[in-house]
Amino acid sequence: VVAVKTWHSKLQGLTLELLVDNEATVHAINNQRSKDLFMQNCLRELWLCLAINNINLRARYVEGSANSFADALSRLHLGSEFATRVSSVLAEQDFCEIALSDSVFHFTIL
Repeated sequence: VVAVKTWHSKLQGLTLELLVDNEATVHAINNQRSKDLFMQNCLRELWLCLAINNINLRARYVEGSANSFADALSRLHLGSEFATRVSSVLAEQDFCEIALSDSVFHFTIL
């Protein structure tokens, strides 16, 4: 949701494939529904932003071991092993840090 809200102007008219290591999240994104209230709120915000900006999104399941950078990034809070993995990938890539407004973390649809 945050990525789409942040870069929607650059993603307009595109089709995106989101590689996800959580099967429940893939199912929720592709089927646009979830029994979990928080996830449903995320989906509403996501699909509104996608619709307004004419962005097509599909999610595909990828094992965490096959998507090691994303896996390490999602576990960054668990300790230095993951921080070391993330740091080594960042050093090899041309990433830049951006400042985000707190508003991208708030839902307009509740």
